[in-house]
Amino acid sequence: MTQAETITQEQRETFIATLADTRNVTVAAQEAGIARRAAFALRSRDADFAADWQDAEEAASDLLEHEARQRAMKGIEEPVYYHGKKVGEVRRYSETLLLMFLKAERPEKFAEKGAAASTAKAAGQAAGQVAGGVLVVPGTADPKDWAKQVRKHQKRLANGGPG
Repeated sequence: MTQAETITQEQRETFIATLADTRNVTVAAQEAGIARRAAFALRSRDADFAADWQDAEEAASDLLEHEARQRAMKGIEEPVYYHGKKVGEVRRYSETLLLMFLKAERPEKFAEKGAAASTAKAAGQAAGQVAGGVLVVPGTADPKDWAKQVRKHQKRLANGGPG
C-alpha cells in the first residue's frame, strides 16, 4: 500500500485547510503529516480531493486579493519609534497595488498609453476593422498646422479610412 492510499480523512482535511490558508503544497503536506508527493498522487487519482485542492487554491487567491485591496485602499498601520520607544503609528497605503487594481479593472482608462493603443489596434484588427491610430503632436508644432492635421485625421476616420 502506498502512502497516498493511507492518507486519513483528518490528514486530507488538514492538508486542504492549510492549502487554503497558505497556497503552499509543501507547508500543507508538512502540517498534515504526509509526503508532498503523496498529496500529488492522491490528487491525480481522487477527483473529490482534486476538486477540494482546486477550491483551496481559489480560496487562498481570494484571501490574497482581499489583503492586497485592503493595503491599497485602507492601508496598514506601521509603528513609529523615537529613541527606541514607540511613539505612535502611521498608516501606509500601497499606491502600487492601487494602480494595479485600477489597470486591471479599467484598462481603457488606466493602462499605459502604448499598451492601450496596442490592445485597441489588435482588437480592431482581430475584428477585421481598421484601427484609428494616434496623432502625435511634436512640442514645436504650429497650433494652426496641428488643428488642420486633426481635422484631416478626423475626416479620414469618419470616412472609414486609416487614421
